[in-house]
Amino acid sequence: MKCISKKQSLAVTYNQRRIINLSPFYQVDSCRWVLSQKQLYIDSLINGYDTPKIYLHDSSFASLDTEGYSYSLVDGKQRLKESLFAFMDDAFALSVNFKYGKDSVGYELLSEEDYPLAGMKYSDMSNNFKDHFKNITLDIVEIQTSEVHKILDMFRRLQGGTTLNRMEIRNSFDSQTYLDLARNLTQHVLFKDSVKFSSKRMKHLEIACKILMLNHVEATYSIDVCELGSNELDKLVNDNKNIDTLSLKKIESKVEKDLNNYYNVCASVDLNLSSPNIIPYFVFIKRILNRYTSRSDHKFLIIGMFLESFENLLTEYKHEESSQQHLDLDKYIMASVQHTSSAASLSDRVQVLYDRFISQCGAAMLKLDETRNFTPEIREYVWRKAGKKCQICDKSITLNEMDADHIEPWAKGGGTTLDNARCLCVSCNRSRKAA
Repeated sequence: MKCISKKQSLAVTYNQRRIINLSPFYQVDSCRWVLSQKQLYIDSLINGYDTPKIYLHDSSFASLDTEGYSYSLVDGKQRLKESLFAFMDDAFALSVNFKYGKDSVGYELLSEEDYPLAGMKYSDMSNNFKDHFKNITLDIVEIQTSEVHKILDMFRRLQGGTTLNRMEIRNSFDSQTYLDLARNLTQHVLFKDSVKFSSKRMKHLEIACKILMLNHVEATYSIDVCELGSNELDKLVNDNKNIDTLSLKKIESKVEKDLNNYYNVCASVDLNLSSPNIIPYFVFIKRILNRYTSRSDHKFLIIGMFLESFENLLTEYKHEESSQQHLDLDKYIMASVQHTSSAASLSDRVQVLYDRFISQCGAAMLKLDETRNFTPEIREYVWRKAGKKCQICDKSITLNEMDADHIEPWAKGGGTTLDNARCLCVSCNRSRKAA
């Protein structure tokens, strides 16, 4: 890795703003500086104070989420994008406490009417001072390397003086495959329409990583709760850095289906998801839909109305004096504030939801057969009984070409039993399910 230091004028830097990727994937969310910090940075530039270096990666050495850009901003986002460029675009003015120092570089070359004043925007300044301002230089470091992990390592090192949360650190890992999938998931309509907390500090990405973790343990161990702490999420991302495309597509398809179900529940009653509840609700909805279907076509509405009612009850119970104690609500509240990423805490909350739902809404639901796949013995019996032919199109098929199909669909409560099985070819079975 080669780092080239140079002085570059504000004019040149501003003119390059469209060829600099100011928000590469490893950057933290913008707008973390408040107005006073931005004003202080501009004050420092005008009055000749030393400012930290700006680090840019030369994209000609490696393509890193930089299509159409010549550079990626590695360090200095708040200074460059949120302060300098914003100030020159008239997004904010100098502080009301601003003073132009007589020892500033170039002070003696300006007349008094050119001096910048407190509260001025860039457009308010004289042309002479604008020319002077644009000639102020920044310390720029150009990073030249084709090794992506070195860029990410540089980013982490430069952020050493800033407190990043674990998701922001994880986002700069040299293990982008799983993180790319998580980023794609945050674009799902669920996050746009039903999640009421913002994505600042990568909160939505953190939720997406937790959902991927839940999918992983379900596929691996057939359980629906697990530890969701930072160490577990870090390990998941690193362990899957070389996952193949086909496996990734299968995971994405499965998780998108779960998110679609989640969104359908939320949209049925306009339910807004808060940070403490989004993961427990996700697991609860999956558990219900894996075990039950509704006796009508309104399963999402039934679940949505239950969650809406539960939230109202929980809010009243927290804020009002009640003569009746609800031990399960106490348990839910306690689990929501202690060790929230632990498997035990998640399990407690999901179980409270599940038990209350079955008690209140069980009569409207139909329990699914716990066994979905027909045994090899039933498959062969049904195939032979059908004369080794598809019972829809009458095409002759081998046992390996046969799909054992539920006459009454499993998802609607049909049992995985001999009297509910029939022999279909793959084509007829797929077209039936698509209909």
